[in-house]
Amino acid sequence: MNDITLRQIPFGQYEYVTVEFPVANTDVIVTYQNLKLENAEEVRWIDVSPDQGGLVFRGFPGEFEPGRIRLQSNLAGYKTRLLLFTERNQSNA
Repeated sequence: MNDITLRQIPFGQYEYVTVEFPVANTDVIVTYQNLKLENAEEVRWIDVSPDQGGLVFRGFPGEFEPGRIRLQSNLAGYKTRLLLFTERNQSNA
């Protein structure tokens, strides 16, 4: 890839995960393997297979555990595929 192409990629690191939220508005621990982070606030996500009108949002803050993030959905039984990513910046350009 050339330098111009790399500048157009908005993600630093990314990973796809499948998640099910059995209960609405309740934390689900989502595990990931490929993102190397120092805090959970660096993780962003895109719901790449939205269905049933479900929304995914950050769960209650807790102690940071590498490889895990707390997310919630507004719908019980919502199952989806998320693209977890970090924003691209100068340090991971």
